[in-house]
Amino acid sequence: MAASNFHAWRLAVARAISAHEGFEAFGSVQQRYSYLQPRPGGDLDVQVAVDEALLDLCAHDGLPIFAYSPLLGGAYTRPEVPLNAAYRTVDNERRLMAARRVAADAGLTANQVVLAWLRQSSAARVIPVVAASSTDQLDESLDAIAVRLTAEQVTALDEAPVV
Repeated sequence: MAASNFHAWRLAVARAISAHEGFEAFGSVQQRYSYLQPRPGGDLDVQVAVDEALLDLCAHDGLPIFAYSPLLGGAYTRPEVPLNAAYRTVDNERRLMAARRVAADAGLTANQVVLAWLRQSSAARVIPVVAASSTDQLDESLDAIAVRLTAEQVTALDEAPVV
């Protein structure tokens, strides 16, 4: 059983109630998560993005996170796709440049870098959920499974400004 679009405090309460009542607890979380982070209060409609509190809770409780919209609808690699307004910040522009720089230096696409970063960068287990509208996009995402970023690459991405 999985929770989706829960804030960390709500997930913790739900898991505590389940434990108290002897119910099966949520065993994973499906949440909006990408390398770029929405600004605080950014409008994602009903979607809730992963934040540090949720990452900490999932890492502590061993809950995997199924990260939906990890490629932000193509905004990492397709210049004609604008970032959602919630992601339009100076810090995210810098982070986007960092992802593109790491990709160029490694002979990868920014999408592949983002997918690898999600799998490697967190104490919580993150499983990116991707969608594709062409076989080329699907192949690009599947090729990312074999990508292993170096410690230096992860550091370069992690040290880019955060919202």
